[in-house]
Amino acid sequence: MKILDNYPVENAAQIKKASSYFDEHILKFKPYDRVKISKSMHEVCTLKKVPMDKSASYNAYFNSWFNKEAMCDINYLKPHIEERKVVIGEMEIDSNGEEKLASDVLDKILSFSDKLSISKVAELLNDFDMQTGIATSWDDKIRDPFLSVSSNRDGMKNIFDKVANLKLDIIDIHNLSCNQELIKKAKTVVDSEICDSFAKNPYTCIQKESSAVIKVLIGELEKTV
Repeated sequence: MKILDNYPVENAAQIKKASSYFDEHILKFKPYDRVKISKSMHEVCTLKKVPMDKSASYNAYFNSWFNKEAMCDINYLKPHIEERKVVIGEMEIDSNGEEKLASDVLDKILSFSDKLSISKVAELLNDFDMQTGIATSWDDKIRDPFLSVSSNRDGMKNIFDKVANLKLDIIDIHNLSCNQELIKKAKTVVDSEICDSFAKNPYTCIQKESSAVIKVLIGELEKTV
């Protein structure tokens, strides 16, 4: 098993090594690969039951994959559209009206962004940035397309809607589900089948089980952290 066909992640030691590498060098990869890295790291950590490094820089791209079909938040996107207009203005390409045309395209993307998914808006921004040449300003003057439509925590709330006031994010949930000692302790309070379901697939469990049971389970796990 390898990430991007080059980075082996067969065991906990290799996963930790890959995580450290991607954390340090994530900006060396193209935006689409950054999302793939974040997705793959989460999947392999889930498969191997290895805790995720919550502070790793590649986690910023996780929501772009996890909530890729969620509707884009126009208020989150707007400042990133404005940043692109500034960069376009600095390119001095308005002799033939290109600057206004580019600005109009950005306004158009913004106007219907709340009717499109995160992944679709990211795709549109990626095409725009590449075609206008402002992709060279990624990670400098503008955020890349994926961080322009979604941050790590924004949009993740929907999978926890049934659990009122839950303060944990998705990586916290994953890491709790990996800790067998905590799961064992939780079984003294919560139904064993619910605990086992949470350990096997925490997100599905949270979505399917009653909020009361999940709140108790999460509460018991948090007490021991």
